[in-house]
Amino acid sequence: MKKNLLAVVLPVAAFVALAGTGFGAWVFTTGAQSADVNANVLVTDAVTVGDIKAVAGGVITLDQAENSFGNPTLNVKVDYTAIAGYANQEADGDLAIKDPADNTAVKFDLKYTVSYAGGVDTYIKATKIGDNNLAENTVTVSKTNVTADLDETLNVTFAWQNRPTDVAGYNAMITELKDAKITYTVEILNLALAA
Repeated sequence: MKKNLLAVVLPVAAFVALAGTGFGAWVFTTGAQSADVNANVLVTDAVTVGDIKAVAGGVITLDQAENSFGNPTLNVKVDYTAIAGYANQEADGDLAIKDPADNTAVKFDLKYTVSYAGGVDTYIKATKIGDNNLAENTVTVSKTNVTADLDETLNVTFAWQNRPTDVAGYNAMITELKDAKITYTVEILNLALAA
């Protein structure tokens, strides 16, 4: 293993499940017909794996309005003391898990990935996590000189990929999304002592 470089991959998934109830209203008018129906996304519990925790928050509401999706968030917590211990290495490059010195700075990358199930990505996709644009559903953010626990709540921005334009399209979306799920995965990569 290279000195000062350790790829610690701690995948953490926060799940978002879709449901067909809520308060967003869709109205389509063709002649004398109209429809007033609802759709939204519910968030499940937090997932913790070792030294990193991710919690999906807010509700994603599939509203007829352009790019109006409610207030989805992703909270990420990283235990500094635990990861700093992993970052300490012996002179020969072998990993030595031990308590870090006071205020030992570490650096690492957080890799965020958004995945979809049940056809939800046919209709919406995440475009940003915090201020970071997703490319092919992934973004990696570098953290440098970290000397304390990390606790960040990031807004997740979504955009329509295929917004229904009539009642038939809306009904097809509701049918397709009955088992849909959005998964956020957060990984720690390239963990090392900061130079």
